Amino acid sequence: MKKTFLLFIIAFVCTGCPWEILDGPTSNWYVKNNTNQTLKSTYYPHDFLISGVKDVAPSDSIRIAWIETQGGQRELYFNDWFDIIRNPQYWKIMSFKVLSESDNLLKEWKYEDKEFPSKQLFKESSWKLYRYKDGRYTSATWVFEILPEDLIEEEGDTNNH
Repeated sequence: MKKTFLLFIIAFVCTGCPWEILDGPTSNWYVKNNTNQTLKSTYYPHDFLISGVKDVAPSDSIRIAWIETQGGQRELYFNDWFDIIRNPQYWKIMSFKVLSESDNLLKEWKYEDKEFPSKQLFKESSWKLYRYKDGRYTSATWVFEILPEDLIEEEGDTNNH
């Protein structure tokens, strides 16, 4: 009986689908600091994606979201990031803040402002997309670059858009 059970476990591990479940394309969303100063970033609400305040050195990046697709082939989309949140009520309060080393607010991007014509963190056209072969699948990485001019508040712009 023990031998049969052991053989069953070995056969299940070697041929079963648990490893295949994680075999699929991945998506990553990075924010890159292309300024000459260390920045702090925070994402709200904190209960998913990144949490707390993260330091981002010049020329460095932080990953703010990622998805490991479960098996099968499918196209990866920018909005997959929001699909993992699932609750549209959160979309109304989502924001990404950039702070100076001394904790002064330099920029805040809000999900609700994504349709503004200016550069927006939650707008796909403000990101660079890189696709790469990852085994049998094509995975994706989106990169949002924070530039010095993104942190300059325009005169009369009290909403920091």
